[in-house]
Amino acid sequence: MAYPVNANDVCFVTIRGVLLDQVVMTTLAYRRPPGSTVVTNGSTYLDAIFANLDQPGDVLNDLTDILPGNLGEIVVDLQWIYPIRYRKQTYTPTVNVGQQAASTVSNLAAVITVNGEQANKRTISNKHIPIGQANTDAGKLDAAWVLDAAAFKAQILADLAPTPGTLMEPIIWGRPRPAFTKCGRDFPELPALRTDIIGSVIQDTVRVMRRRTLRIGV
Repeated sequence: MAYPVNANDVCFVTIRGVLLDQVVMTTLAYRRPPGSTVVTNGSTYLDAIFANLDQPGDVLNDLTDILPGNLGEIVVDLQWIYPIRYRKQTYTPTVNVGQQAASTVSNLAAVITVNGEQANKRTISNKHIPIGQANTDAGKLDAAWVLDAAAFKAQILADLAPTPGTLMEPIIWGRPRPAFTKCGRDFPELPALRTDIIGSVIQDTVRVMRRRTLRIGV
């Protein structure tokens, strides 16, 4: 059944794979710009978004270029999540294995930090990128890996053009939170946050990906 998507609707992208029997993932979010015309079939529009992400020299190719060579089974989940959540659709990219040297550990990561105009914890987002020991140098990222990662860093800030005349803008997504009371303290409602990304930086230190439920990374 076809469903429409409108201006300001949010699409969430989860790129996940398997590294040494651990599921690792990186996430991105995109918004249809204010004033966009209605797309009558959100499902086929997700197909077009994936095709845009999977073009040579685009997001997915630039990401696999910097992943460990034994990180495989890469798939991409696309889902409209706001204001209405629809079922996710899963795709297999053209290049679905990493292109760097293999890793013998599953929890090393580089971090690319993206930010909006304001300076607070809801307008900053960290993209965790799995790496191997060959990409490290005395606790910092190897200079060659940082050079390779510059292309993906730039892609995070780039608009998508899934179909002629339409755009998807990269954003920092913050889910809405209802008001609640805990330990006698009232916490206010927080609206959904769709922050335009205006900058990104590759952090120079190697991080450890933390386990969240059954997955590692964010």
